[in-house]
Amino acid sequence: MWLLKVTVRKSDGTDHPAYSLYLQPGTYTLGRKGTDIVLYGDDSISRSHAQLTVPSEDGAALHLAGAPAM
Repeated sequence: MWLLKVTVRKSDGTDHPAYSLYLQPGTYTLGRKGTDIVLYGDDSISRSHAQLTVPSEDGAALHLAGAPAM
């Protein structure tokens, strides 16, 4: 099981915790609307922004696909 901590960046550049989710192995879609994990308050996030794959093996890395490079 993985813990996803979502933060919000305020206009002064500081990050503040918004919410946390425990994720079971599987694939989740992230975006502003109609996705498994909805990300609010950032217009730079598309409606269906990215896919997050949570592995079933311990010690394996998460895989994020479809998100634009930052």
